[in-house]
Amino acid sequence: MIVKYPNDRKTPVALLIIVSVVSGILGGVIATFYFHFFLPQDISEEVISEIEEPVTYSVEEVARRAMPSVVGITTVSIEQENLWGSIERNEGIGTGVIVHEDGYILTNSHVIENGNVEEVRVILNSGENIVLKCFGLTKL
Repeated sequence: MIVKYPNDRKTPVALLIIVSVVSGILGGVIATFYFHFFLPQDISEEVISEIEEPVTYSVEEVARRAMPSVVGITTVSIEQENLWGSIERNEGIGTGVIVHEDGYILTNSHVIENGNVEEVRVILNSGENIVLKCFGLTKL
């Protein structure tokens, strides 16, 4: 048995293809017109002219400038009960960065065990040890 589909099924597909191609071309023409007439042409030259003199640093210079803000972090957390019913003390280590002169330090949440720590110690670049308080977490 041979089944013949009516020819009117091809028309919507062909029409859809034609409309898609024409829409794409029209969108490209409108975008080109907009960028050409409504945006500043020499925007990169304006930005570059605002920079007095380009500054380039070696890797060593970047590290030397950034190191005072890098800190070491050690943590102590207490788990209430382990498999045998005893209390367990866990210690962790990580790093962070001082992000504000008031002493705010940014680190990953796994370093401070999602805020569930008993003690947070920070070791500054100078070698000084400071006990801190975890203020909170922000999930991004």
